[in-house]
Amino acid sequence: MAILVFLQRFFCGTCDIAIYVDGVVAQDVYMGNVTLGETSAKKTFIVKAADPSKPECRIFATSGKYTNARITLASGALNKQGLGNWLGTATDAWVRITPVNALKNNDVTFRDSVVSFPIDKLISDGFQFDAFLKGGKKSGTYQSGVVLSVAYL
Repeated sequence: MAILVFLQRFFCGTCDIAIYVDGVVAQDVYMGNVTLGETSAKKTFIVKAADPSKPECRIFATSGKYTNARITLASGALNKQGLGNWLGTATDAWVRITPVNALKNNDVTFRDSVVSFPIDKLISDGFQFDAFLKGGKKSGTYQSGVVLSVAYL
């Protein structure tokens, strides 16, 4: 079993932000099982307005005052590959996190943990990421976490 925990608290004026997994608000991203040395199926998570229909969110995303949202992913478990195993026993397992609709879709690593998105995604498709669990040579569990913060530019 692999559980990826995302810890978040977002506030954007009066437009609350949430993380969606499989179409519902979630704090945990369940990555499923993976064979040693293999890669799991893709799991997409989306950061977007909790209620895109709120006038405050629509004005924020379409006013022209901001053009980009910059999401920073912070974790002591980020390494040169991606998000390492923080609390689990499969110590060489890790998660590859890749932005889907960012300005640049580079994998998230400890050196590249800031991702910029077009601001209009806040109320439309959201800021999308794909995650893949990579099995290492050691069996066991995977559990890690990352804190997301959003800045508007």
